[in-house]
Amino acid sequence: MNSFRPSGLPYLRMFFVTLMREWTGIDRLRMDKYYLLIKKFLEETVKYLVLRNWNQKDVEKVSKIIGELPLCVDEEKLVFGVASYITEQYLDVIKNTLQDQEIDANSLFLLIRPYISYLATCPNTILTQKVYTNVFKQLTEDDYFKERIPHCSLNISQKFEELSSKSQVIDRNRKLLNQLALKFQQLSVPAALNEEEQTVTPAADEEAVSTDNAQKTSASEASQDQEEEQNGQEEAETTIEPTRGILKRKKSQTGERKKKRLSFSQPLQIGRT
Repeated sequence: MNSFRPSGLPYLRMFFVTLMREWTGIDRLRMDKYYLLIKKFLEETVKYLVLRNWNQKDVEKVSKIIGELPLCVDEEKLVFGVASYITEQYLDVIKNTLQDQEIDANSLFLLIRPYISYLATCPNTILTQKVYTNVFKQLTEDDYFKERIPHCSLNISQKFEELSSKSQVIDRNRKLLNQLALKFQQLSVPAALNEEEQTVTPAADEEAVSTDNAQKTSASEASQDQEEEQNGQEEAETTIEPTRGILKRKKSQTGERKKKRLSFSQPLQIGRT
């Protein structure tokens, strides 16, 4: 497929057209080989998009091919084996092919979009369960996609809401669409919360520091006031006690003077001879 890049996507389309047309005539003993061939084509498709630097027009075309051919909702054209196998391998092929390489949020959304539409109009309950388990549940539980899905989860949620309001949606699938819309909307919240925490945390830290400083200053002022009061009391005591000593001396001196005056003022008693 990557050997002739300009016509790589038309080659992918014709591969699925031929495969679906001839699927019922394939020998069961050779079925595993064709499953392996499908997996190889999916891997080469991802490599093709990487080499094209995730050109949005090419990603749109791949999404359209997947949605129109293997994920066909027409029961007369539906090939259960092809749709089931691609659903089981789709995200694993993307993850294992990319490995540590990055994929932008819009490209990931475009690759998942065929399954969003397919889940809304799929008449087969078995395939509906496979899509839910192997695609949307894996998107929320696999570590590789858990790191990347929050960036496009809001688009996925909006697409679910848009499809759930349409009349052609199967009633039994409408409830599932609403549940997934809510789930992917919640996945987009943590990223926004982290940004808010990053902006709010410095201000909160400053407020905490200012309150701590205010508490420290108030505590130091209170301790200074207590020390000043104690010093004042000590000074008062030291000034009072000396004055008390002086008063005691004065009282003792005055008492002695009075005694002397009394002794001088008493008349002398002279005895008669």
